[in-house]
Amino acid sequence: MNPFWRNKYMRVLYPFLIFAIGISVYAVMVKSRPAPVKTAIREAAPLVKVATARSSTYRINVEGTGTVRSKEAITIVPQVSGIVTYAAPELSVGAFFKKGALLFKIEDADYKLAIERAEASKAGAEYELTQMESRAKVARLEWERLDGINKEEAPPLLLYIPQLKNARASLKAAEATLEEARLGLRRTSIYAPFNCRIRSEAIDIGQYVRAAAAVMDISGTTQAEVFVSLPLQELKWISIPNGERGEKKGSVAVVTLKVGDDIHSWEGQVVRSTGEVDPRDRMTRVVVSVMAPYGDPGKEIGEASTLKQPGRGGLTLQEGAFVDVSIEGKSLNDVFKVSRSQVREGSTLWVATPEERLSIRSVKVIRKGRDKAVVSGGIKDGEKIITTFLSGVTDGMKITVRKGEGI
Repeated sequence: MNPFWRNKYMRVLYPFLIFAIGISVYAVMVKSRPAPVKTAIREAAPLVKVATARSSTYRINVEGTGTVRSKEAITIVPQVSGIVTYAAPELSVGAFFKKGALLFKIEDADYKLAIERAEASKAGAEYELTQMESRAKVARLEWERLDGINKEEAPPLLLYIPQLKNARASLKAAEATLEEARLGLRRTSIYAPFNCRIRSEAIDIGQYVRAAAAVMDISGTTQAEVFVSLPLQELKWISIPNGERGEKKGSVAVVTLKVGDDIHSWEGQVVRSTGEVDPRDRMTRVVVSVMAPYGDPGKEIGEASTLKQPGRGGLTLQEGAFVDVSIEGKSLNDVFKVSRSQVREGSTLWVATPEERLSIRSVKVIRKGRDKAVVSGGIKDGEKIITTFLSGVTDGMKITVRKGEGI
């Protein structure tokens, strides 16, 4: 055969020959490979931590903050004018006074003279009335003696009836003038209207003060009040006197003030609600009363007028202090207290069953606090609540409970 044609046939057959050889080698390799070992697929079981659910009676405490104010706070305004002739030695900002203590006096000479003039006027009016009564008596006797001759009614002027009315009116006016003069004299002495502390004062001996001009500010020391801001829904847990539910006694409260590392506390009681919601923060306010915020007012030092500040080394609950308030609320029976983070989306808890399966339970969230939540229903005492966060959970999924966990 011509070599040219032989080379042409070989170029056509070579690709088919190589392809056939490759197919033969692949078939031999497939037949000779070992069979794969069959293994069972294990279900994923994430490791979780759990806490033991314990049913108990839980008392709700409502937390809030507020600023201390005095229940009584007034401005002293003299009702008479004059020069100050006396001021209590302790009269200064921050001084304490008992109810009825003399704070300062205004010169009273003019008012004493006014009393003497009023007394003289009263004596004159009494004399005039006595004269008119005597004349009226004589006139009546004279008219009765002539009664048999003259049957007509006696004229009022003849019997001194108008004169008597005028004399009696003059006496009443004189008595009123005398009482007014005495009242003016009493008003020259300014007394503490209640147990108080001086907040500001502008009084000095020799100073001229005018009627109706403010000279000092005082605040009461018998009782302090704290206006506590609370969310509206928190009111249902506490007792408020004269509230919508008609409670007669308010909830007990603890007022706490932190100064450095020291914590000071006072016992108080809810006495009322402001009855309105603040439009700025949508919060309502209840008032907590604290008795004797400056200590025991019964003991005295120095003059009998001055109150003693607490001498026990304790801090006083001063006006303007910003304090924390914990109000004792109602008790709930057969509830569970859990960490807030354990309450999942949709008000559910994840429970680890004895078979180590995850069970999604719907519960009733009664109240959520800053760190804790109170729930009921859906779980039983002693069950294990999953505290570990998992993503993509399904009801009944397999889990592995970490040993030794629980509370």
